[in-house]
Amino acid sequence: MSFNSEDNTFTVNNLAFDGDSPYVRGTAVSSLNNGRFAVYEAEQQATDPVTGAPITQFVYRAIYGVSKNRTQGDNPVATTQFAIIRTGNYIPYGFGGFIYQRDESVTLPAQLQAAYSGSAAGLRDFNTKGGLQYTTSDVSIDIDIDDFDTGSGVKGQVTNRKVFDLNGVDVTADVAEEASTGATTLPPAVFTVGPGVLAASGDVVGEITSTFTAADGSTTA
Repeated sequence: MSFNSEDNTFTVNNLAFDGDSPYVRGTAVSSLNNGRFAVYEAEQQATDPVTGAPITQFVYRAIYGVSKNRTQGDNPVATTQFAIIRTGNYIPYGFGGFIYQRDESVTLPAQLQAAYSGSAAGLRDFNTKGGLQYTTSDVSIDIDIDDFDTGSGVKGQVTNRKVFDLNGVDVTADVAEEASTGATTLPPAVFTVGPGVLAASGDVVGEITSTFTAADGSTTA
């Protein structure tokens, strides 16, 4: 995939039935999480060039995010970018893709504790049914470089989790109720703390869990 900043479109290769033209900025939903993440959509119809017959396309959405600029001398620098593309037309979980790039190298310090916070957006695809939804959340991450000796210690939470349909309607309460009777909000997703999760590249790879707690004290993951 490649982003064209001049006309604000995405060109995507190797996904079937996502149209013959670049993805354009979304109509019903053009951005997520207070405008921090841009939304793009594939065309809904292609045309057989011989017969002129219309061909319905799958529903693809793409999200593009760029890190906040920091100042380097007199120039603003965005150090990280990502894009993710999904469709809900496959059962089970089907084809899509994601990519992220860091515009500078990373050298982790030998000793340090650091705190990071920010916002997130994503696409919610399913394994046992069709459909596609948007997600937003807040993220906080703390890192202890000193320990563990291998892979450091990383703790964090994904909070204020919300889900929206493709028209931008907040369906968080419906999703929560489906997961746990009586629930109206989604619980925080919490990082599992253990060694070996922070790579030298700066990537964090580990497990995240979330648990609903009912009035009777029972829990549902």
